[in-house]
Amino acid sequence: MRRKVADIVIGHSEDFLKPVLRVADKWRQRFLPRLLKAMVNSQRLVVTEAVREVLREPGGFRQEYKSFSRHLNSDVWDDQELEMQRVVESRVGATVAPLTPIVVDDGDLSKPYASKMEFLGSVLDGDQERINPGYWSFESYVAEHPEAPQPLVNFPYSLADPQFPSRRHARREAYRRIARATGRRGVLIEDRGFDSEGNFEDLNEFGLKGLVRLVGNRTLMDSSGQSLGIVTDFVATWRLRFTALASGRWVDGEETLVRVAYDWLPVRLPSVEGIFYLIAVRRCQEPAEGGMYLLTTVPLLTPFDVVRMMRYYHHRWRVEDSIQFTKEELGIESVRTLNFRPLRRLLQVAYWIMGILSALRLRLTPKQLDELLHRFTAYFHRHVRLLHYRLLAAFQYILGSSG
Repeated sequence: MRRKVADIVIGHSEDFLKPVLRVADKWRQRFLPRLLKAMVNSQRLVVTEAVREVLREPGGFRQEYKSFSRHLNSDVWDDQELEMQRVVESRVGATVAPLTPIVVDDGDLSKPYASKMEFLGSVLDGDQERINPGYWSFESYVAEHPEAPQPLVNFPYSLADPQFPSRRHARREAYRRIARATGRRGVLIEDRGFDSEGNFEDLNEFGLKGLVRLVGNRTLMDSSGQSLGIVTDFVATWRLRFTALASGRWVDGEETLVRVAYDWLPVRLPSVEGIFYLIAVRRCQEPAEGGMYLLTTVPLLTPFDVVRMMRYYHHRWRVEDSIQFTKEELGIESVRTLNFRPLRRLLQVAYWIMGILSALRLRLTPKQLDELLHRFTAYFHRHVRLLHYRLLAAFQYILGSSG
């Protein structure tokens, strides 16, 4: 069984790389598998650490370092890089159904101690809640299985780079690629940072469906065009007609359920064409922590449709837990390069590794997954973060043993 599981893991990683390497030249075909293996084993996106992992002998570090740096900085790779991205995005996008949730985020790669990195801009560090040097990072994940999210369109960018003079320019580029990869299928699940009329206009322009959590101070109109006022004010007058069990907080890796009251209403935005659907949600139990307001372009006809959208949004938390842990273990936050081109490529390969790990969770049977994880611990643990850690450790061990 162990040999069979190891063969499946190796075969799966090779299956992932085959169509990617088809669009690469012979130099990249040799280099990329080595880079992927080195990144898995080093768990840091630092070239010197990756080089140490591929060296079988103490000598030769300088020569190997120059080889890695030359590949990562090569301008010959530029066109192939775009093609490789398109291959991965198309393959993941083909799995998306009309209402598959796609979790979207526009996060930061904070570099508080950096000063010489190319295109280094200013970002709002979400952890420290202050402005730091760094880059922005657009991320999207197909989340049909929340604990195994598949990276779709992911790339770092900087407002100091002429290619992206604003975050909206980067978002529009991401939406264009998502629409191309998915055939405009799926529902983009977005947090309050996407609550802007410009974002709703972009969703309409690219023919994408979205579910956005509102800040609460937005003015809406009813379907006939009459003003309803500010969301928080007019929803406070509603008697929410329906109740359901919804996801609550995570406690020790387990999801808790709370009973909520909810209702929905077709609405319009003052300066954006089309009908949207407002979902108002309020906890029934104490403490009744205010309310949550979701706005979607997906038509809502029945309570079942509404509960599905609520469930999609709550799945963000499970998806983000899986994503954050894998990013920490792969060292995505610690990426260090002087030039922006190698930084972008290291992150691209890191997202491939995330995709391989997520697909492995779905490809292995429960018995095979149990066997894989039992190599490293004497019991099977259900906690999501620990399971992801052990899956990465198993992948690392098998790649290292394969030579």
